[in-house]
Formats: sequence, C-alpha cells, structure tokens
Amino acid sequence: MKKNNFIIGSTGFIGSEIRKFSVHDFIYVDRNLLDLSKKNNIKNYFEQFNKIDFIIFLVGLVHQNGKKASYKQHFETNYITLKNLLLTLEEIKKPPENLIFTSTVNVYGTEIDSKIFNEDSQTAPKTSYSLTKKLAEELLINQNLVNYWILRLAPVYSRSFQLNIKSRTKYLNLFYRPMINNISFSLCNAKNITVAIDKILEGKIPTGIYNISDN
Repeated sequence: MKKNNFIIGSTGFIGSEIRKFSVHDFIYVDRNLLDLSKKNNIKNYFEQFNKIDFIIFLVGLVHQNGKKASYKQHFETNYITLKNLLLTLEEIKKPPENLIFTSTVNVYGTEIDSKIFNEDSQTAPKTSYSLTKKLAEELLINQNLVNYWILRLAPVYSRSFQLNIKSRTKYLNLFYRPMINNISFSLCNAKNITVAIDKILEGKIPTGIYNISDN
C-alpha cells in the first residue's frame, strides 16, 4: 500500500536536497500550499487524506533578510507552526503516525570548553533560533500521539550552498583554519540528512534524538 509521507517545507534548502537524493516518494508541501499559521488551512488540506504515515517537518527560521530576526518571528515560525499542525491534526482525528523534526546542535549552546556534544549533553540554547527550536523539541517529546525523531543538525552545506563553510573558514576573504585551542567544528553535508531520513522511513533507526554531522 502506498504510504502518505509528507515533506512540509519542501522548497527550502534541505527539502530541495531531499527531493533530489531520497529514494522514497513524498507529498511535497510548501508555504504556498499550506499556511501553518491558520488552523482552518491545515484542516482543509489534510482532510483529503485517509491517513498520514510520516511528516518530515523542515519549517524553520534562522535569519531573515540577512539579519537576525526577532524572537517573536522565530517563535511563530519554529514553534507555533508545529504546535498548530499537531493540535489541528489531533482535532480532526488524523494525527501522523510518525514525525521527523529537524532541529539544531545550537541547542547545546556555544560554550567551547566541551570538545564533544552528544545526545546526552546538557542543552543550553542562547539564541532566538535555538531557544524556539528547543521549545518545539519539548512539544514533541511531551506529546503522546506521535512517534518522533529529532535530528539536531550541525551547520548544513552542499556543493551548491557553502555559506556555513565560508562563514567558519574565511575572514576578510582569506581562508583560515577554524580551530580554537584544538577545538574543531562539525558540519553536515545535506546528503547525510537524506541518508538519515531514508533509514528512518525504512524502519532502521529507533525513535529518539540524534545529532547529525559528517564524520
């Protein structure tokens, strides 16, 4: 039987990469198709489907127009959208069986004393982005309806998108080695996100929280 697997936020950078490299079929949902700020919009869209097998939730705001967005903007995009989705699907009795949520390793904070952050490390979000992503994580963890996978992504890059590399390796257009007191930074190729999501869809990764980065 064909599964209804949805990518919400499908036209963003990560959604576009999954679209190119995943071996699975998806129903692609972008902001033009579904306004997550309006519960009636969510209700009207999902009522056409008999069931929801997986939702891959990629909606997120890091910066806006090249500047740091306000906490309110982050809160509405990174938290309220997910809350509206889960509450509305529960109301129409169509909760997803499974949900994959992309978060960030920034929830661990920015202290450089720790050489390794793993999934058991204490979280200490500092920015509007990481604070609101952590709120969304807690929303998923505390609900009892949906199997969830929280993917805490290291800064993401691809062959065509290298902003997260250049911002850590260039200063005044000159390259430098990004190490402070022998502390190095992890990055995450977008293809590794696709690999992780494919394995989750195939039932090969248990539910839980995972840090995703390159070796």
